[in-house]
Amino acid sequence: MKEYSKIMLGVIILVGAIWIWRLNQSILPESTVVTNQKSVDSLKIVIGSYEHKQKTYDSTITNLSIKIVNLKKQIAQDDKSLIELKKKINEKTNSIGKFTTVDIADFLSDRYRDSIR
Repeated sequence: MKEYSKIMLGVIILVGAIWIWRLNQSILPESTVVTNQKSVDSLKIVIGSYEHKQKTYDSTITNLSIKIVNLKKQIAQDDKSLIELKKKINEKTNSIGKFTTVDIADFLSDRYRDSIR
């Protein structure tokens, strides 16, 4: 009988150990879930702040892109103006060769006649 009671005591201890182990296993996942949920929540906050920063950066990029387009238009207009000025200067430079010495002397004498007196 002693051996039988030792076996029964061992079985009871084993069942108790298994029961305590299973109880700890059921508690552990709950704490793991809570810890993981806190981590997920903090990550959502971080992601939200990065999304806000990204929207700000996107807005800045859009504004700068618009400014670049406007500057390109202004450069194109300035280039057209320069081309027109160069054409006018070339026309005037080329037309000077058509005047004779007498024409130039008459022009200058008429123009500066008042300043000589």
